[in-house]
Amino acid sequence: MGKLTSCGDCGHQISRKAKTCPGCGAPNKPTRKQYGCGSVLGPLIVIGLIIWGFSHLDSGSPTSPRTTPSSRSVRRTASADQSNPILPPYEVISNELTPPYKRSVSVRLSRRLTKRELALLALLAKEVKASDSSQYQRTFILHYLPGMVLNSGAWATTHYNPKLEVKISGLTIEALEGAKKGAAAERGKVLGCWLDLTPFAGGVLIVVARDGRMFVAQYINEGPPMITEVVEERSGKRRTLRTVGMKPSEPQDYWVINEAGELEIRDEAGIIATAKPYGGSLKA
Repeated sequence: MGKLTSCGDCGHQISRKAKTCPGCGAPNKPTRKQYGCGSVLGPLIVIGLIIWGFSHLDSGSPTSPRTTPSSRSVRRTASADQSNPILPPYEVISNELTPPYKRSVSVRLSRRLTKRELALLALLAKEVKASDSSQYQRTFILHYLPGMVLNSGAWATTHYNPKLEVKISGLTIEALEGAKKGAAAERGKVLGCWLDLTPFAGGVLIVVARDGRMFVAQYINEGPPMITEVVEERSGKRRTLRTVGMKPSEPQDYWVINEAGELEIRDEAGIIATAKPYGGSLKA
């Protein structure tokens, strides 16, 4: 789980060590901050590149990627376009262009969709694609839910590569309800409950104690959970949960309940994802 990341251009799951995405060819952009001499030289290099760029400005270059200003992104409501009254509200939050080769668009949906509504993504993709009259060989559209972090994996993708491909990597409303019901039926004392929005691996996570033992149960959909027996290590308000039988020095995924009450999903390289405390009733 900790060895993969998401391509910032097309949303495909790729190895953290990959130099480029095998799906779209974009360079693999690191998601964690790196410190050292680069933290000092980096700003100087950027300033130098900006000065050089202005001195060599060529607006006609077809291979120079550009991002449209965010102020041009207009929040759309379902009633704004009577030709598509069923589309849910959304907002274009990023629009990067590399004419004539590709266009990468990030869209913020107003809410999670049901299984029946997934067909709307194709209509939404058609509308987004038509918003730019220029022709591109490929158009990548990534859909994010409220609260999801940009470039950290999308809830769904609708890519013209060159034909339209619709893929769902997150939970639909039905899958989330199924996960909640499964977690609510878990036997034992529930010590905490969190919602993880990570594509492909997210869901409802609970920490439960029963028969003198502690477990982390992850419910991804209506199916059975992934259950891991853990042992707890405390340091002030910080609680670390490690798999029983695993030594701290051994490579592994583990969980940390931080001071804010969030559940950090970690591996030896750092934080993979952060699940927020789930405030709603599991039985609702």
